[in-house]
Amino acid sequence: MVAGILSIILAVLLTPPGGFETRPIADVQTAGFVTLALFFVGIVLNLVSVVIAFSRPRTAANIATIGSILFFPVILADQAGLFSSLSSPTSISYLEVLLAIELIVMIFFASRVRGEKMSSKAASV
Repeated sequence: MVAGILSIILAVLLTPPGGFETRPIADVQTAGFVTLALFFVGIVLNLVSVVIAFSRPRTAANIATIGSILFFPVILADQAGLFSSLSSPTSISYLEVLLAIELIVMIFFASRVRGEKMSSKAASV
């Protein structure tokens, strides 16, 4: 759950309201708009996973994994220069690296939650 909250915070920092993104929307390319859609779906899925983490941990882990995976095309597109006609600010690049590391950690913990639930079901059979 902490990893989910951290991913949401880092993702918000990557947006213009977060204060680090200074590139104007007019410079976003077509691929950038596609990745923006993935970005916002990823944020929503990670938010949903945090909200339902205590009531349905296995479902939350599945949703968190999907939400986290959706961020990687966004990060890769920005680093490859496909997001905007302008290069990304240094602060955005650093935040994207932090987010990628955090997402890997989140996917790891989500897989452990799924594994624990699977082994407990197998033990009860």
